[in-house]
Amino acid sequence: MKVLHVTPWYEPAWAAGGCVVSTRNFCRALSSLGVDVTVYATDDDGHGARMDVPLGEPVDVGGVKVLYFRSGPFGKWRPEAFSRTLSRKLAESMHRFDLVHVSLTRHWHGLRVSLLNRLSRVPYLLTPHGSLNEWFVMKVGKAYLKIPYAYLVDSRVARAASAVHYLCRGERVMSRRFGFGRPSFLVPNGIDLAHFCRRPEARTKLRREIGAADGTTVLLYVGRVHPMKNVHLVVEALGLLKDAGERVLFVVLGPTPDHGYLASLKERVTACRLEDSVRFLPPVPQEEVIDWYSAADILVLPSLVEGLSMSVIEALAASLPVLISRNAANASDVVKDGAGQAIDLTAESIASALLPLVFSGERIAELSYNARRSALARYDINKVADLMARAYRDVLTGSRDAALNWS
Repeated sequence: MKVLHVTPWYEPAWAAGGCVVSTRNFCRALSSLGVDVTVYATDDDGHGARMDVPLGEPVDVGGVKVLYFRSGPFGKWRPEAFSRTLSRKLAESMHRFDLVHVSLTRHWHGLRVSLLNRLSRVPYLLTPHGSLNEWFVMKVGKAYLKIPYAYLVDSRVARAASAVHYLCRGERVMSRRFGFGRPSFLVPNGIDLAHFCRRPEARTKLRREIGAADGTTVLLYVGRVHPMKNVHLVVEALGLLKDAGERVLFVVLGPTPDHGYLASLKERVTACRLEDSVRFLPPVPQEEVIDWYSAADILVLPSLVEGLSMSVIEALAASLPVLISRNAANASDVVKDGAGQAIDLTAESIASALLPLVFSGERIAELSYNARRSALARYDINKVADLMARAYRDVLTGSRDAALNWS
């Protein structure tokens, strides 16, 4: 089976977010299962700069054949969304594949695939990674632009797709309006669970570096520092806990594409007199992120809207309990598995969820145990890659494997 994966970003464009990690994981695991995977991606690094990668020629990246193409042509305005050479390559080669897999929406490459589909008759499926979520369309960014775009462009891409791939049941429900009624199946993101385990030495070292005294509860946020992630609510919650005399340290780890938001966060930290309780750290390599999961006691993700967050999956695998926004697509799964708690988007809700945890090491230990069990049951990359291979076969044959929860 020859599969072409078309995505705006591919590794090492880590700054683009969890979609790059999840796509990389899927492509590598599918390749190891014998699927002939080729990736077409732009050379954008996720920050609007260009990566130092060969252009237009196959490169072996972790056992996957990847071709990068020059991003642009509009400078730093959405460079990942357009590429003349990628577009030409699709026209030249799409007919040579059995199936095309498009990642994300709101880029020209997906529309190009949908148009070429009429000529080549090569089927394709679409993984929106939460971008068809009604909350994301209506509440994040410029809704007055995103809504008409969804109906004029995303609808064409979705309706011409043989199927839409959702990461969990919650995402499918939240995408009902902008999924445009296409057949869909469920396969979660996956990770190599063997890499995610508690590392006592790293825990001791990092907690010493950030000045976490014995008895301190360390909160961790991993991801883009962006207004939609609501990191400021955690800062405000810490202010409430500080008034109650609780010792909590908050580590914010990730890129800062919105420097204005970062500045406002630091101002809020100062206003709440939390300079000794909050650490802003730059992005680190994946291996070091795993160390931070070990150093922390709780992951917090209070996003305005969230798909199936890779940081949540990784944290669960590292036995880290999660406080997760009710607007996250998999919040109900976290609660069902006893691996964390769903929070409302208020400082009071976050503080209320934290307070009993900082008083009870036994409760954190129970949640930690459940977190690892949840990851083992749901997010093993070997299991989910097998499900994706079955989904490919279903699209090609018209079958409907019950394990994929077709709808």
